[in-house]
Amino acid sequence: MPQYLPTLRLFFPGGVHNDYRLRDGCLEFRVSEGSWRTMDDSEIQLHHRFDTEVSRWLLGYLAEANPYASASSAPAKVSAVGERSLSNRPARKR
Repeated sequence: MPQYLPTLRLFFPGGVHNDYRLRDGCLEFRVSEGSWRTMDDSEIQLHHRFDTEVSRWLLGYLAEANPYASASSAPAKVSAVGERSLSNRPARKR
């Protein structure tokens, strides 16, 4: 029986697309039909820092995969993976 791998595909002009998937606890990436490669921590942190579609997909999947997680436990998990803050505090004025 084939194994389900959570996957995200983003389409860009010119027929190019990026694929992302979770496999064996790692986030993998490929452009169009190229070779898969494992993303390192700094690449994942960059997605979280800029709140990309990949970051939102990953956070949503992690929340779905752990139905026992509460909103109060999410920031600790996310900060271990990236630098995105999920607190409800208002942003500081500059």
